[in-house]
Amino acid sequence: MDSDEEGTPGSSMMEKETQKVESNLWKAGYRDGKDEGRKEGFQEHFDKGYEIAFQLSMQLGQLRGMFDALIAKDPTLGTFLSPVVERLKKEALGLTSLEYDSEKSQEENCLLLKEKYTQSVKEIKEQFVNLYPYGEEQAEKLLKTLDNIGQ
Repeated sequence: MDSDEEGTPGSSMMEKETQKVESNLWKAGYRDGKDEGRKEGFQEHFDKGYEIAFQLSMQLGQLRGMFDALIAKDPTLGTFLSPVVERLKKEALGLTSLEYDSEKSQEENCLLLKEKYTQSVKEIKEQFVNLYPYGEEQAEKLLKTLDNIGQ
């Protein structure tokens, strides 16, 4: 036998132990890297979702504020506008319980969120125009003023 093949006594045991340690370190490094990557990904998704939800909630809040101010000025409007205010409350609550579709990318989820709430705000404004007792022209004027404030 060659002395290279035999090695020193216990060298195969030392090689096995080295391989075991290397394997454990590799696994630990992999887990740490995976966990860190998840944290960064979660934070990025959270930040983007938060930004969009904040913008949408501001729109809903401005509408709600306008409706509340109109009702405070003319309490009889409460009867006409209560369905609109209830819809606003429902939409605002919906922002707190959004579902993330894991089959879609972050961009697709954000786009769907924007589309959903843009459509909701549009429908709420249309409902307001239809229910406002002082005419569509006056209602649209109020909404235009609100849009200008929001920009």
